[in-house]
Amino acid sequence: MTNVMWLVMVVALLGATPHAFSQGAVEISLKHDSAREGRTRDQLQRLLTTYDLSPWLYTRTIVIDERAIPFSHPVLTLHTRHEKDDDLLLSTFVHEQTHWWFAERSEATDQAIRDLRPVFPSVPAGGTAGARDEYSTYLHLLVCYLEQQADLRLLGELKTKQVMDFWASDHYTWVYQTVIASGRDIRKILDAWKLMPERQQLVAQGSSSAARAQTDEQVFVPEVVFAGRSEGTGEVRVLAGRRRAFTVESLGTMQADGRLRLEQKVRFADKPVQSRSWVMWQTEPGHYSATLTGAAGPVVGHSEGSRLTLRFPMNRWGLVMHQTLDLSKDGRTLMNSGSVRLFGIQVAHMKETIQLLP
Repeated sequence: MTNVMWLVMVVALLGATPHAFSQGAVEISLKHDSAREGRTRDQLQRLLTTYDLSPWLYTRTIVIDERAIPFSHPVLTLHTRHEKDDDLLLSTFVHEQTHWWFAERSEATDQAIRDLRPVFPSVPAGGTAGARDEYSTYLHLLVCYLEQQADLRLLGELKTKQVMDFWASDHYTWVYQTVIASGRDIRKILDAWKLMPERQQLVAQGSSSAARAQTDEQVFVPEVVFAGRSEGTGEVRVLAGRRRAFTVESLGTMQADGRLRLEQKVRFADKPVQSRSWVMWQTEPGHYSATLTGAAGPVVGHSEGSRLTLRFPMNRWGLVMHQTLDLSKDGRTLMNSGSVRLFGIQVAHMKETIQLLP
């Protein structure tokens, strides 16, 4: 059990009140002064005290308009559609705030959009798939990626996946589907033009200020990290044996059921090419299950910060693989370290460097 979970339990047992965040003055007005607008205002005010949203507050003047589609300028305006869903309202709020981030950096944003065009040469405009025009669709690739990253820090992986999947079938559908499948490509362009917010906090709902930490490290989300192509080079060394070099080519895609499928070709110099498949899915925040070709049982995974750990049985007689994958700060490289153990005793070791390709 994590320290944060223990803290929440102690607070509950002692009857203490949960920590309330102070965001400074945020002015929220109602367009039509209706009951639904009032409920959404109260909902947003509650979210502002429940979550530390200060890293994403670029404007503090908000209008609630039950007849409007949310927009960012000239005054950030929200509708009442999500009055019964905190996660969707929170994500919408962060989305519109993020437009202000890019509006304040218009030159770099235009350069980033220029770089997006060859990566995504054909984009939809209008309808439910794209934004109002081609430029806006490219802009929303940037906005929706930062929205996803904010949601990961505020809501955690499972809820973020649920929110992104909902948006991907609701509006800007091509945009959100592309963010889910090709986030790494978008991130590289944001990094190149220094459009990633420098200060982002990892905030847990109901956590104390002592449990909150600022971080600039990548968050290891397997569905994002493994999407697309990657190449690995490494070596395996059997205890008291020779080293054997290998290479791995991988292609990750998201399936219709929301599971990640990773197809791999593994090459050793003295053996034919081996093909294997991973199918991975999240079971709860930070925890994963997977199937793997050739494994003697299910794969169990856990992600925390920029690290993913995996464990699976290699045969029925006690041989188990333990893997640790660390994501670099630039989000482009994985360091994969594996230990093969027999009844807890290491009998082989593996190291691999994985390059995440455009």
